[in-house]
Amino acid sequence: MALHNFLLILFLSVSCWAQQKENAKPVSGLTGDEKLMYSILKECTLKQAKDSKQVYFFPGYNVRNDRDYITLSVYFYDAASLYNTSLTTYTATYLATIRLKKYTEPAKQEGGTGRASYDYVSKDRESKKSFKPTYYLVVSESGEINPKSILEKKSDRPFFKDGNYTEIKFDINPKENKADESLYNMAGLSVNFVNDQYAVVGSKGRFGVIGPKNQTLVPFDYNDIKYTPFGLLAKKDGTYFFIDIKNQQLSDSYSEVKYDFWQAIPLLKGYMKVKKDGKATFIDAKYNVVHPYVYDDLKLIYTTGPLLFIGVRNNKQALISFPSWKEVMFFDKIEKVDEELLFVENEGKFGVLRKDGKPVLDIAYDAIKLESYYTYPTLYFSVKQGNSYALAHTSGLLTPFLYDELLFYSSHIQVKKGNKYGLINYQAKPLTEIKYNTIKYNEKLKQYEGTINSLVERIPLAKQ
Repeated sequence: MALHNFLLILFLSVSCWAQQKENAKPVSGLTGDEKLMYSILKECTLKQAKDSKQVYFFPGYNVRNDRDYITLSVYFYDAASLYNTSLTTYTATYLATIRLKKYTEPAKQEGGTGRASYDYVSKDRESKKSFKPTYYLVVSESGEINPKSILEKKSDRPFFKDGNYTEIKFDINPKENKADESLYNMAGLSVNFVNDQYAVVGSKGRFGVIGPKNQTLVPFDYNDIKYTPFGLLAKKDGTYFFIDIKNQQLSDSYSEVKYDFWQAIPLLKGYMKVKKDGKATFIDAKYNVVHPYVYDDLKLIYTTGPLLFIGVRNNKQALISFPSWKEVMFFDKIEKVDEELLFVENEGKFGVLRKDGKPVLDIAYDAIKLESYYTYPTLYFSVKQGNSYALAHTSGLLTPFLYDELLFYSSHIQVKKGNKYGLINYQAKPLTEIKYNTIKYNEKLKQYEGTINSLVERIPLAKQ
């Protein structure tokens, strides 16, 4: 039975079948519905490509035809994207896949015609009027809920001639760098990066760049060559520098180049950290130095709010605001506590500051230790001055320096003074007197107990 007025839905998804291992057929041999599938695949690929001007389709395709689906896929090159979780490997190879779900005739009901409910030609017969159906093809992005349409077509003739289909799915997936065999012969070569213009390859531990038909563009003189968003990063004799495919050096030489996860942070996209002669700075996408080489190292610690780095200089540490490079503070040591607070050390004394430089605990104490995340975002600290301890939180000191020891639990703190123990809460309010020789939890009786000499006293406190 003919299928009239149907909706073909085409969407991107993350799934694809492992047909890339099959032998590809030449695109020049496409006929019938497969030829139309290929045409739709190309049109959708160009609409969804990162850069349609860079798209190059491999000359082969793979197809699988089973009982329920017909699936066609094609490799293509496009603008490069990250391929692995280390954020250092890029690929320009992608796989586009289109899958058509075959129409299945509904089971014939007893006493019925077996005709599909949307077969409106039957209504024409009843009304004795001629009716010319319209056929629709709707292409949508991935997503099962309200997928966005990317291609719509209609016709007074069926789109497909060889079969009836109720659904089309389309996906694009980045793939490991794969060479088009019609352009390159990769026998004996490892592939670091490839597109239709050139391939970064290795042979026997040395790396170079070849063009289509395997002509050498960059000689195999390098320890490594990687594709990056900033160009080809070459390594030779322990130094790094950028080159083009004519083997021209584009940048200065560095002992270290880092770009990795910074490319996911909008304000840092387009910058790299580099080191030269033991000093670190940033360069931009044109290899311009954006700040003098004055720091031994630069470490990003805050990505929310103002971007803040720790810079090491003259055996001290500066908190640096980017992109102004203003030093917010400068101490012997700076360590991140959370998204707002920093431990700082200066001339043997410790404090806690907010990242704007405002003090929470002055830099005046012998030691400060973060003790509890139980009540985050309010954090609690033990603060040592001489041989005594005080309780503090993100608003400052809560107690004087009364205690010889603080032991933190989820709802209370055990304190020691002399040889006696007691309990306080996180608001520094006493829960018991400081009078016990020991305080322990009795698992059998499910209660806290304090001992005074040989006497045991129950402490009315739930187990924490």
